Amino acid sequence: MILTKDQLKVLVSACAVVNPKVEIEYIQVDGKNAVATDTRRLAIFEHGQEVQGVFYVHGEVARQALKVKGGESFELSDFNIKILDKDNVEIMSMRKFSEYVVGYPDYTRISGGLDFKNNVQIAEIADASGVFAMNKIVVDKKLLPQYVNKNYEKEMFVRFTDPALPVSIDCCRFKYIIMPIVGIL
Repeated sequence: MILTKDQLKVLVSACAVVNPKVEIEYIQVDGKNAVATDTRRLAIFEHGQEVQGVFYVHGEVARQALKVKGGESFELSDFNIKILDKDNVEIMSMRKFSEYVVGYPDYTRISGGLDFKNNVQIAEIADASGVFAMNKIVVDKKLLPQYVNKNYEKEMFVRFTDPALPVSIDCCRFKYIIMPIVGIL
């Protein structure tokens, strides 16, 4: 499965770093989506590519791959990332030999169970903060996705129901679900 730099950045931003639940330090890829979570946010990317089964890539390997000079796209496979240049020629490959990933959260249970009552189109990611403030939803601004492709911002939506329930920012085949901070207003 191949991702652009921006797509991988969004997934990596939601991937846990050094967590007691080791499995959430990985990006999970299945036949429909690439998924990452740190329990406060959940990034789901509908990749639309042929993928057999389920595989995992460690978030730290993905972070390091993003730092490789000349890397424009990234081919993910089980515990492995190939870094490709602008002509899709492999620059290098990175791998983390790892323990077997057991107990990855069932993201379909989380994302499929949300029935958002409000759907607000926004022009850019910064506008999400205004939508949250107007609806008394408290979200840590550091959890908002920062790597949204400018070409897709016209298709960006904030979806929510209640200040105590998760919110979703949907854009360019991404669904980015964020847990609000409750009990402080």
